[in-house]
Amino acid sequence: MSENIINTSIESIRLFESHIFELMSYTRKSESEVINLISTCMSERNKEWDEFSQYSTIDFHRLNQSNIFCLTKWNCEDKYQGIIRYINYITKLKTGNILDFGGGIGELSINIASGTNKIDFLEVPSNTLDYAKWRFKKRFLDIDVYTSLNQIKKQYDIIICLDVFEVLEKPLSHLKKFYEMLKNDGILIFSIGDVGVKEHPMNLKNNKDFFLDIETHCDNLGFKNSIFKDKFHLKIKQKT
Repeated sequence: MSENIINTSIESIRLFESHIFELMSYTRKSESEVINLISTCMSERNKEWDEFSQYSTIDFHRLNQSNIFCLTKWNCEDKYQGIIRYINYITKLKTGNILDFGGGIGELSINIASGTNKIDFLEVPSNTLDYAKWRFKKRFLDIDVYTSLNQIKKQYDIIICLDVFEVLEKPLSHLKKFYEMLKNDGILIFSIGDVGVKEHPMNLKNNKDFFLDIETHCDNLGFKNSIFKDKFHLKIKQKT
């Protein structure tokens, strides 16, 4: 049944099935209930957007219940697993402290935390954050968890921001903050999702100009291209 939900490799299907059992344990729902929630998660997420974002976009991120199912599906697909493998490769060559900003259900942090680098995790207070923390605890991982950049008083060698800029109301302010939080020669790894598409209304249309000018914004702040190649729709910038 799993192969009917995600059109991907056997390896990712096996990973997806292990995620289903984790969700069963966390939600206390049956396998068929969890599979149904994953199958309908996109439409449910968009309904929650219409309901919760009327006054503030952050309300959606704090109150929605469908995101853990959407992220489970996305995190198990071949494309995301390729991203994880590439970032793991980078973190083995570029050691130090890492921040996973907007880390969702913690899939990337879990993978990196099994290595030698120290990784911190940031997500807004939400069911998504609660599930990520539950997953960290289950694996006995030493991951510091934050809910705001203002809580962090340290600098990082690597900051990772995957498909998050598009949902932020002030993405340029966050880009500037990331530059300040990076050590000299530190790198920022980020990806950008589609904006202005019906399927993802939480990817704010107002951010289109920011993305069109992203290279200029990075140059103006003092970023340069990293020695690591941009792959899997990732952009990798280094602080000068």
